[in-house]
Amino acid sequence: MAAYNWWSKGWSPVRNGDQSSTDAIYQQTLHRARVFERASRRQAAEGEALGALIFAWGADISLMQTSLYERVVLGQKASTRRYFSEAQGLLAAFDPTLPDALEAESVAEMQLRVRDQLFRSLPRDMAMEVTGRLPDITYLGPLAAPSREVLRHGARVRLQGLTSTQFCVRRRRSADELMLEALSARARSEHRSATELCYQSDVLSLEAYLVESAEAAGDHGLWTVELRWELATCAMRELRGLPEDFHQALTTVREALAHGLGEPDGARFLTALPELSS
Repeated sequence: MAAYNWWSKGWSPVRNGDQSSTDAIYQQTLHRARVFERASRRQAAEGEALGALIFAWGADISLMQTSLYERVVLGQKASTRRYFSEAQGLLAAFDPTLPDALEAESVAEMQLRVRDQLFRSLPRDMAMEVTGRLPDITYLGPLAAPSREVLRHGARVRLQGLTSTQFCVRRRRSADELMLEALSARARSEHRSATELCYQSDVLSLEAYLVESAEAAGDHGLWTVELRWELATCAMRELRGLPEDFHQALTTVREALAHGLGEPDGARFLTALPELSS
């Protein structure tokens, strides 16, 4: 459940005017919080207790990031590097095994106890400040808390019964096969089909990337996969059509996925995708 490794190695210095600008980082955390709260409410309405819990936790984490950013960068005029460093230390203090050990009757009760653990990792004044901005979670009350079995083995659903290594190998193999099909379709001037096949290939590559990075961060429950998958798919839903040109369409799709993931995930994900000759 180590979704807090969103600030891991590979983050690049801020450059004026790009997505890594200080304003973009701040807005990104606010956007994530809204996306995750909506997803949590959607999952709750569908009776999906684990999904509702994961996204409620993601919303809280994002709002805590926002408060930390205001405190460190906007308030103390410190560098964004310091923010990333303090965010990593702050969230690393959270015990990722906590939900598995909780005794709770409802998802709301479980989330309140998770919040309590998070608050204890914050400076007292910041914990008080954060409390007032966290979203209402009464909508989680009717949901029975997921069992320990579900919490421990929920990742099996995402991996379809495979090990994470098997899952990623198969996803990448399928992605490569689809990309070859896409290039063949493009050679036949079937540009619409080629674009669709490239998109399917990139989505499979994204799944493999998210699972691998989650495992590398110690997130064996794959909570971060659910969170970041939601961010990427939300960005895709916001697209209003694609250009007719094959390369422009593919670039638009990839940039949307990367934008949804945000820094540094988006930049690393793009480097994992195959380059296409013009």
